[in-house]
Amino acid sequence: MFPTGVGMTPDDYPLVRLVPSSLAPDTVLPRRRIELLIYFGQPANESDPGGLEAVCSQWPEMEKALINACYQCPGMICLCQETITDEDRVASYKLQALRVMVRR
Repeated sequence: MFPTGVGMTPDDYPLVRLVPSSLAPDTVLPRRRIELLIYFGQPANESDPGGLEAVCSQWPEMEKALINACYQCPGMICLCQETITDEDRVASYKLQALRVMVRR
């Protein structure tokens, strides 16, 4: 979970945060399986030009860039499972969460 207001300012966007949600032995080969949430988003202020629509229009490109980065990690097998929308964990940010399984 994000700290609300602790150490985060509007200068921290675009926000990307990696949060391991579980670590487990893998069933294939002697590897580890890591469930990872990759939170990403932009500040959302209704008074900004374009409002929430402008913020949301940037999500597909951010999501695509993060998925591409996942597949370029040497020595790891990544599977992007889903994108969770509308994460309101931090006041004044609109966030998405990309759920990824990583094997290493």
